[in-house]
Amino acid sequence: MSEKKSTTSQTLSTASRHWRTLIDIFTSSKPKDQVSEKKKSRRASNATIPLIARLPPELLAEIFLLRVPTKPENMSDPGWITVSHVSHHWRQTALLCPAFWATPIIRCPALARMMISRSVPYPLVLRVSQANHAWSGAISLLRKYPERLGVIDVHADQHIIKYLLARTEVERRAAPLLRAVTIVNRSPFVGDAADAGVDVGMWLDEDMFLRNESAVRGGQLHLECCAFPWTSAWYSQLAHLHLERLARTYHLPMPDLFAILRRSRTLESLALIDVWLEGKSDAALELPKLRELRVRAWDWMCIRLMAQLTLPAIERFQMVVVFDSEFNDKPGIQIFLPSVATTPAFSDRVNVEMRGEEMHISWSR
Repeated sequence: MSEKKSTTSQTLSTASRHWRTLIDIFTSSKPKDQVSEKKKSRRASNATIPLIARLPPELLAEIFLLRVPTKPENMSDPGWITVSHVSHHWRQTALLCPAFWATPIIRCPALARMMISRSVPYPLVLRVSQANHAWSGAISLLRKYPERLGVIDVHADQHIIKYLLARTEVERRAAPLLRAVTIVNRSPFVGDAADAGVDVGMWLDEDMFLRNESAVRGGQLHLECCAFPWTSAWYSQLAHLHLERLARTYHLPMPDLFAILRRSRTLESLALIDVWLEGKSDAALELPKLRELRVRAWDWMCIRLMAQLTLPAIERFQMVVVFDSEFNDKPGIQIFLPSVATTPAFSDRVNVEMRGEEMHISWSR
């Protein structure tokens, strides 16, 4: 009996010690003080680090991309790449972002080669303007890396554009990744070039970069005072089309324009600025994906165009109607609005302004 009592008392004593230890752990203020001190130390150290240095690399890389020039005339200043020399963290972030290096500064050959190597495997962006005088670098890039080209953006006079394309032999080189082409002919524009006997426009080679009908959908084409032949594969599978300053010398009949639009049924934005449209189309056309339309043309061209278009998804619409001075009676605004907007909803915003012989109409939903 005495042995049983002894064993029981030992067990209770051991259990008591364990419970006392647990109670000490949960009630002691020392661990809390230690945790509190650690938190204070961490907060103090974080307070001394600038917020920009604490950003995740993914977000920092997105900020870096906002510094990359989007216009050819801004390519002369290489200052935007200096973010890679601010700190070790920023440099590592820049080096791990191929898109940041994909717009090479071709005016500096050594720098361009380094940027091209760092941009792999991201598609290259070529931006050239008359101001930066980088034609030799552009020719070299077009010849060596056509298979990596993703964007071409050229702003120059007509003779320089012709020289660039001829020296590059673009009709023999395939560019499977090419999704956006902008060619802006800066040569002086004559409104009725055919009547004046002056050809200020230029026709581009329809075989440029061996474009075909099986091109990747979602392309972007921006042409000013120049054009591909109207049956070219360059007008197919587009998401964005911008045509500007195309006088009578280009002879774009309305049926040909509608044929181009039918080959890009997923078109999201369309701009026709100072484009001479001849005749009219016998068949109506619906563009189910078109969200933005911008037009500047004579009144009779606008009327014929809008009478045949159905735009169920339109969200933004801008039109400048140039009235013929021979006619005093100007038609009402309804005839120029998209079919979906002829009876505007309460939430629609319509703005109409007369400026001399021009009516400026903007509508958004």
